[in-house]
Amino acid sequence: MDLNRHFANPAGVSSTSMHAAFPMLIDDEAGLIKSFNQAKQFEQPYRYWTLTRCLQEGLIDEIMSLPFEAASLEGVSGKRELHNPTRNYFDQAAIAKFPACARVGLLGADLELAERLPANQSGV
Repeated sequence: MDLNRHFANPAGVSSTSMHAAFPMLIDDEAGLIKSFNQAKQFEQPYRYWTLTRCLQEGLIDEIMSLPFEAASLEGVSGKRELHNPTRNYFDQAAIAKFPACARVGLLGADLELAERLPANQSGV
């Protein structure tokens, strides 16, 4: 799966071309938009939404089955930076290796989708 052309310049990639390469994104996007449309909106202490079912169950199953081990913090807490080396990310390496990471990454990179979300339609 060659995703580099999709992520090298996400603003230059249309939703149509992403859907052609990854047809499951249509359902992923529909689920995300539905979740925003049904979300409860709050105004304090700032405007935010609580989302439910924002990812498709199949995608959640794929994410949950990723071979990412939970880091052992060994009782150490405090600064987040202490544990950064033990974290896993949906970065370019994960996107290239795992289709679930690619799907989440493409959702985040789709500027046309972002413009259709209620948060952007309300002037936020």
